[in-house]
Amino acid sequence: MEIKTMKMFLLALVATSISACAADGTAGDGLQLSPEIAARHRTVARRSAAEGIVLLQNNGALPLAKGSEIALFGEWKDYKTGGGGSSRVKPSRTVGFAEGLAEAGFTVNPSNRVNAVYVMFRKSGENRDMPRESYSVSGKERAEIAALRKQGFKNIVLIVNGGVLPNIRPLVASGLVDSALFTWYPGQEGCAAIGDILCGDANPSGRLACTVANALEDIPSDSSFMASPDYVPYEEDIYVGYRYFETVPGAKDKVAYPFGHGLSYTEWKIENAECNVEGSRVAAAVRVTNTGKTAGRRSVLYYTSQTGGLAEHPALELRAFAKTRLLEPGESETVAVSFEKSDLASFDDEGWSGKQGSWVIDRGRYTVYAGGSVRDVMEAGSFDVAEAQILCTPGVKSSPDTLARRLRADGSGLARNVDYCGRKGIEWRGKNDYPKETKGELTLFDVAAGKTTMDAFLDQFSLADLLKLTHGHPALAAGGTGSIGGGLDEYGILGAQTCDGPCGVRRALPSTAFPCAALVACSFDKELARDIGRVIGEEAADVDFDLLLAPGLCIHRHPLCGRNFEYFSEDPYVAGAMASAYVQGVQSTGVGATLKHFCCNNRETNRRLASAVVSERALREIYLRGFERAVKEAKPWAIMTSYNHINGLAASAHPGILKGILRDEWGFDGVTMTDWYTSQPMWRELNSGNDVKMSHDLELFTDKSTWRTGLGERNAFAAYTAENAAFVYLYRESVRDSARRVCELVMKSRRFKKRLGEPGRPPAVAEEPAQ
Repeated sequence: MEIKTMKMFLLALVATSISACAADGTAGDGLQLSPEIAARHRTVARRSAAEGIVLLQNNGALPLAKGSEIALFGEWKDYKTGGGGSSRVKPSRTVGFAEGLAEAGFTVNPSNRVNAVYVMFRKSGENRDMPRESYSVSGKERAEIAALRKQGFKNIVLIVNGGVLPNIRPLVASGLVDSALFTWYPGQEGCAAIGDILCGDANPSGRLACTVANALEDIPSDSSFMASPDYVPYEEDIYVGYRYFETVPGAKDKVAYPFGHGLSYTEWKIENAECNVEGSRVAAAVRVTNTGKTAGRRSVLYYTSQTGGLAEHPALELRAFAKTRLLEPGESETVAVSFEKSDLASFDDEGWSGKQGSWVIDRGRYTVYAGGSVRDVMEAGSFDVAEAQILCTPGVKSSPDTLARRLRADGSGLARNVDYCGRKGIEWRGKNDYPKETKGELTLFDVAAGKTTMDAFLDQFSLADLLKLTHGHPALAAGGTGSIGGGLDEYGILGAQTCDGPCGVRRALPSTAFPCAALVACSFDKELARDIGRVIGEEAADVDFDLLLAPGLCIHRHPLCGRNFEYFSEDPYVAGAMASAYVQGVQSTGVGATLKHFCCNNRETNRRLASAVVSERALREIYLRGFERAVKEAKPWAIMTSYNHINGLAASAHPGILKGILRDEWGFDGVTMTDWYTSQPMWRELNSGNDVKMSHDLELFTDKSTWRTGLGERNAFAAYTAENAAFVYLYRESVRDSARRVCELVMKSRRFKKRLGEPGRPPAVAEEPAQ
């Protein structure tokens, strides 16, 4: 057996032994969900799926009569309730497609010739993008559906499952499909929720949080999506998704389903739209009335447009959304929202305001619209800004490369001769000194109790010991992803245990598997996202996990990105608002949340090395704005950086973004961590503002491949103590700042707080297996 394999086996064996006797508060998998808790959590999962599933088409075939017979076709036997990679959860209940229909009172009868349900699946997952044929209906699928019509089926219902919605409009236009639902990956209760919708127990209220184009070639990012393995030029600039299709001349005709599209079983009346500017906030409201015959919920989306300014702007931009309660026929509700005027600001990276590198509320007229999709809105009011208002001037910090083409609102773009440089590096030099060995008796419990300061506590450690806090350590429970802050247990630094959790707690034993983030976003219900986060946080706390590695909120730049299902939307406001609610729910349980992947992880192919070439304006307005909202509103405990490079610099080692934007501008004071086994040396990431390099077995991979070379603690230490060098690479301040933040994270954890009440210096806890 290879040394690496033997070592991993022994670590797993020790971790399993520890988790088996977790009664002392260490992380373990010895806890099953009680039947009562599991049932309550399943209810939330089922409601979440039903709220997010989108009714795309309906000619009156749905809902089907209860007790009807249904014949199943397509890929229903392999219906997938969850995606791959970090989103894979062992569900506490598995509901098959036929079983979900049976729970709703339907009978599956292959010989029935009235109701047919055809399931279409599009596979997606981490570390791979979807093939181009995923975006269209295959000849085989079309032939099979056409055969159903020839067989005389009265109602043909299409259900699309998976990571992308292909353009199914031709099937509808040709009369082959009567009704269609898009379910993304709906979680363990998804098939039951589908049954609820088909029989009318649940009235669909989901809306698309992305735009569906007629063809891939109609999407502005398509030509650059796979242009090179080494770089991805974001030449569409700020015109992503509906911002492109509603702005650029001729693009509207290329849309199959617009952003915000979604049908209901009832009818709605939207009236009495109004808008007022109240100090620094813009307030808007509409009256929503259920004029149909079925109880339901209705989300209202609020957009703004801007005209007469100094800069170009998209035709519409989402500013807020809210959702009614369940309204019975004839009932009404006023749906009111408000947002900051600063949300209207654009970033000037070209000098149009007279002060390049500034956030600016452009002059001109701003009109507020309310409705549903971008094609279904009514004017709520407008207001004027007489002169451009410069809010702040943080400067340009992403080291932007020159784009060969930068799209303009009229569809033009200045073409330049550009050779994209790919990856770059920054040279570091610094003088430092540090204690050669750790001396002292202070513990982190003393800091928490106010008996000493954090500075005095950190002063006693050698560099070698502090470096133990800046990389991951082994997980203590099967299914865990590692711990942060291990290696110094005798000083009270109890490693915070991490776990994957975008769709539920990923561990050895079953957990509740929730819908993917993209489906949750389609609910346009922030309270629902908060409920999901709370339930997942409760389950993580029950098995002594401290930090959830979720949510993900990168932007759906291209529909074939393999990880889109794990992210919320093409719109940064949706991403930020839903992520904020999710984080608040998780952290209300005493478990921390981690925003990921920071940032521009918009392609899985060669994701460890490819560089996103993006303008500062697009970076800040599209790809960072959701993160900014979540950081400021929800205060997550941690942020995980992405693998990719941004304008040539690795996201895990980009000081302009990690220090300049995240910490200096946004005020983030939590821990930043790398994704697992990044391409950069640890010392460079530490100097750039990344606190923890994951995972725990870094040295095992040294020299194994080009992207795993020179990663670990020994590399960082060597960079600091290089002999006969007047300067060394690793800054003392970088290590100390990161160690401080790791200690602060540990102090927030439930694990630490459980031990805090013990008097004096606590005995050493076997938090980390011996290596």
